[in-house]
Amino acid sequence: MLLPVWAVLGHNFLYISVGFVWLSFADDEVTEEEVVIRQGDRTYGYQMAALLCFGMFADNVLRRIEGAGEVWFWLSSGRWELIFVFGILSVALQLLFWSEVVPLANHGPRGH
Repeated sequence: MLLPVWAVLGHNFLYISVGFVWLSFADDEVTEEEVVIRQGDRTYGYQMAALLCFGMFADNVLRRIEGAGEVWFWLSSGRWELIFVFGILSVALQLLFWSEVVPLANHGPRGH
C-alpha cells in the first residue's frame, strides 16, 4: 500500500544523489556570462520516465520481498532481471537529465 510513497521518496533520493555526483564533476569556473538559463521543459520527460522506472523498480523489489502472489503483469513479477533493468534505467535517465541541465567540466588544458 505504501508503494507510491516509496516510489516518490526513492526517486527524489536518487535525483538528489545523482545531482550531487554530477555537480561535483561540473565546471566550477563558469563565469556569469557563460551561465545559460534553459527555457522550456525539454528535460521534463527524463524525470517522468525516471519516476516510472523507479516505481517499477520499487514494485518489483516489494514483490520480491513479499512473494510474487498473483502476477497480472509480467513487468511486476519481482524477477531479479527486472529489478536490475529498472534500477539501471532509473539511474541512466537521471544522468541524462543532469547532462542536459549542467554541462560537465572541460578537463582539457587550461587557458585555451
